[in-house]
Amino acid sequence: MPDATIAVLQDGSQIPTTASTDSYGNFSVSIPSLPQGTYSFTIEVTDGSPTPISFYTTTITLISGTTNNITGVVLPPSIGFVTSTVALGKPFFVSGLGEPSSTVDILVTSQANGGVPLEATTTADPNGVWSYPLSTVGLPMGTYQVKARSLVQSLAESSFSSPSFLGVGEAAANLKIGDLNGDGKVNLVDFSIMLAHWGTDYAPADLNGDGKVDLPDLSIMLAHWTG
Repeated sequence: MPDATIAVLQDGSQIPTTASTDSYGNFSVSIPSLPQGTYSFTIEVTDGSPTPISFYTTTITLISGTTNNITGVVLPPSIGFVTSTVALGKPFFVSGLGEPSSTVDILVTSQANGGVPLEATTTADPNGVWSYPLSTVGLPMGTYQVKARSLVQSLAESSFSSPSFLGVGEAAANLKIGDLNGDGKVNLVDFSIMLAHWGTDYAPADLNGDGKVDLPDLSIMLAHWTG
């Protein structure tokens, strides 16, 4: 997204390197020399609040004496809505910020069974702002995850954003990212559930929405670990 602050975390700890995106959403960050080994890096878009509005995580193995470039990274768009509860059958507006003029895919997933009852596509404006009215007609009462991703022509598509939780016909359950059993914590129980679905497309554990439960999803879970 344009004119945003970029922070980088190495294995969960922020490194003293920041950058800003330009008016087109482009950015570049250089990380100092590191010993050979395997590292997890997270790129965060921040707005001064404790929680990043978007992030991207990757795990790579560095070999001594090499320079490693990670390019074509498209961060997920931010996502939100005015109210976290909507009446049965009523529409609600979902909106956010993303890459200017990018295509934005919106995915609504049932927290109860992992089904995908709603999908939609819209386009961000030249300032990166996007919005879309989603209908809840025919949706059963319950809590739903709402996620979005950006598709940038000739470049790449992002993973899905972290989910925002919407209650249809009732208050949304107070869930945390990575809380797979709904007990309000992200701990070994959730880790066990993720392992049980490792390598599958189990939607609740596919935290980055790329269609597979794997290392990036584990990195996201660990970033939200409560113990």
